[in-house]
Amino acid sequence: MTDLAHREQTSTNGDPGTSAGLQPQLQLNKLVDLEDLLTMRFHCEVLERGLRSSVTTWCRHDGELRDLVPSGFVVEATHSARDGLSRVMASATDVSVMLERQSSRVVVQVAATSEHAMQRCTSTICDLARIIENGDTIPALFWAMGRYGFAVRSRNLDAVAYSTIRQNYGASTQRHLDELATFGSNRHRGGLVLWFGPPGTGKTTAVRALASAWRGDRELNVITDLEKLLEDADYLDAVTAPRSLDETEGAKLIVAEDVDPVQLAEHQVRGTNGLARLLGLTDGLLAAASDAIVLLTTNARHHQIAASLRRPGRCLALVEFGPLSTTEANRWLPDGAAPVAEPTALADLYHRAGLVHRIGTPDPQAPSAGTYL
Repeated sequence: MTDLAHREQTSTNGDPGTSAGLQPQLQLNKLVDLEDLLTMRFHCEVLERGLRSSVTTWCRHDGELRDLVPSGFVVEATHSARDGLSRVMASATDVSVMLERQSSRVVVQVAATSEHAMQRCTSTICDLARIIENGDTIPALFWAMGRYGFAVRSRNLDAVAYSTIRQNYGASTQRHLDELATFGSNRHRGGLVLWFGPPGTGKTTAVRALASAWRGDRELNVITDLEKLLEDADYLDAVTAPRSLDETEGAKLIVAEDVDPVQLAEHQVRGTNGLARLLGLTDGLLAAASDAIVLLTTNARHHQIAASLRRPGRCLALVEFGPLSTTEANRWLPDGAAPVAEPTALADLYHRAGLVHRIGTPDPQAPSAGTYL
């Protein structure tokens, strides 16, 4: 919803709604986004008021956009999304400001009559934005295709320190995760990370730990419908497009969980649509331009993953998540817990240690139901 403040104009002869000379006309069509109206309004005001000094910067801010409007400014126009205000335009005697929400950042455009006024206003807004960052959460963008096109929602996930969950994985998995934990700051190194293994081996927790470790380097984007993403060029472009004007802040971590093993088969990758586009996203011009690392988790086995996805150069890391060995599992269990006599999945260890609980009373021994479908 866009709220454009209305100001009457009075011409030199006193007739409201008219002015000397020709008035600029705006012709809208279905390709114009409502948010763009505020941008047009801002630039028109810059020209009309003769604001010759301008700057564009950004600041971190998770709160309301109105909190960044300096004292004495008048809010002239706003745009609201479902999650709250996405753009705010405000002005004072010698300066105009446009604030635009981009995930946990705010892009700040300031135009003023002088360099001094511009710097003073920019400094004021940045000071207002210097809030204590909450180190317990990870800002994330969740993407989905709906009836009227793709949509994105901002959410916060609980952060997980990798050092606190490292013991949840076997020695081989630990070695890979140790390297990945420090890899996020690498620039122009887009590519594919594949994590595979049976359910209950800690892949989702590892995703949160990796996103926590990369929080200052890469923006977390979670894809809920990978098939639709790879079939729709506009959707794919929106996810991979940079959301920050600062190139050093534009890198992305794109995550899709529980990918169907069928989607990773060689015949799918060699097709002309669908997962075939993943090759370009992780090892093509799009990968070089987007600087995105794509992380897929799956319950597939090694042989079910297409060789063209696994090949070095495209696949930055191919990591298997499996049960902890008998020795590792017993070392993991707290004192007093009954030891295990065979390799055991992480989920079963949590249950054995009493760290998770089921609702109701499960059967002591569930009967075999045959092959899992």
